[in-house]
Amino acid sequence: MSAAITSERVAVSRPGRSRTERGLFRARELSETTVLVAAVGEIDAANSGELRTFIENHLRGYQQLVLDLSRLDFFGTDGFSALHTINVRCSRCGIDWVMVPGPEVGRLLDWAQYTEQRRTGMAAPGRNYNDVVTRFWSLAAPLYDLPFLQQWVYRPAQEEVLAQLRAHGARRIADIACGTGILAARIAAELHPGQVYGVDMSDGMLRQARARSADVQWLKSPAEQLPFDDASLDAVVTTSAFHFFDQPAAMREFHRVLRSGGLVAVATISPPPPPLLRRLSSNPSNPSHSPSPQEMRVLFADAGFALSDQHRVHRPLWTKPVWDLITIGTKP
Repeated sequence: MSAAITSERVAVSRPGRSRTERGLFRARELSETTVLVAAVGEIDAANSGELRTFIENHLRGYQQLVLDLSRLDFFGTDGFSALHTINVRCSRCGIDWVMVPGPEVGRLLDWAQYTEQRRTGMAAPGRNYNDVVTRFWSLAAPLYDLPFLQQWVYRPAQEEVLAQLRAHGARRIADIACGTGILAARIAAELHPGQVYGVDMSDGMLRQARARSADVQWLKSPAEQLPFDDASLDAVVTTSAFHFFDQPAAMREFHRVLRSGGLVAVATISPPPPPLLRRLSSNPSNPSHSPSPQEMRVLFADAGFALSDQHRVHRPLWTKPVWDLITIGTKP
């Protein structure tokens, strides 16, 4: 499953439509190469198979699939099994796909996180890279590298981070929550610094990252407990993952490992949701939180950084709903 996240809802209409006892599935052609499938209502054991069948019936002749789950009222564990089957089907047919998850997918992750923490006795405050989210991304790693997803969702923010690093002249750089290592490998290949580190908690992501480049030192560690000495790095960057962090703890850790004058660049998914949704997202018990621009400025200041720039990531018009923000600062 891809990591593309947006709060924007996409309008759906016929030609495809199927009503089940618990849900409504709709399909719409977005372009000659892309089909949108949206699910409304509930996805559980009773109809997850019907969702799979509906999607398979609407894939013929298309190269990309957009799966919109943002309107779901309930998303059960059988939904993840359905997504795995959809991924296999798309891989076999050479179809790139991306998902718009919505709050119900997040609630399922939140419940699984709580259950795991109670089982292990390791419950902790804050929004951390917990075992459940980590296992999820290990499973999702093969989808993360889809060219369609990388080019239109992740690459614009990566380009801006590369430009910042190039201007700063950093020699020791860490990419936090590096995923499959695309950005870290590009930093090593294009900027040729003294040392590049790629840090992630997902074994699946790191497995693909190690296969990608031998010029990066790949490390397993959470963003809140980085494996670096104090003042040992020139730059710390992270893209499209900050919403999963315990954000104040991560920013303090970025400050700790940077030398004086060091650069921090954080690209975040920062949509402007309705006030009620923002209040729910801000609850530390939730598995993720997309901070507003003002929240990012406060996080930077509270951690001791001097803010140097903040702007919306420049990207193609049709991908504007991704609504990502880059915030840049230095350690005095």
